[in-house]
Amino acid sequence: MPFTQDHWKNPRHTIATKYENDDFAYAIHGAWQAVEVLQKLNLKPSESKTLSLLDYGCGTGRISRVLAKMFGKVVGYDPVKETIACGLIEGANLPDLGVERTSDWKSIEKRKFDIVVSVNVIEHLDEQYQDEMLSNIRKVTDVGSRILLWYCMERN
Repeated sequence: MPFTQDHWKNPRHTIATKYENDDFAYAIHGAWQAVEVLQKLNLKPSESKTLSLLDYGCGTGRISRVLAKMFGKVVGYDPVKETIACGLIEGANLPDLGVERTSDWKSIEKRKFDIVVSVNVIEHLDEQYQDEMLSNIRKVTDVGSRILLWYCMERN
């Protein structure tokens, strides 16, 4: 999924503009969003450990990193290579949390996930890419999978 907008080349600025130069607030904001995801999914910790989760449009992986220790398997997917690279740099001094990060859809398109979450992604896409996103999510879910599409009414 190619993005022509140059602003996607600076993930920190695009993902959370007001936190671009504040590492601590940026991390706290990601953790807060991860907690909200858990609340929306209404899962007990004992349940989540057995489930696989795909964070679709993970950006730098702030939410994926928090969820990694709570789920059996966490994959963070973002089609913009720069966001994955930025996330690897951000997490370089953190313990390995077991998050698989990728910008290569083909590497995960044949897998099935128990849960797919997407936080503040779909509102940034035009209709063609929204359709592609929803089609991709359908491919990696089965009957009984949970999908949480979280969107903001305004663009960041």
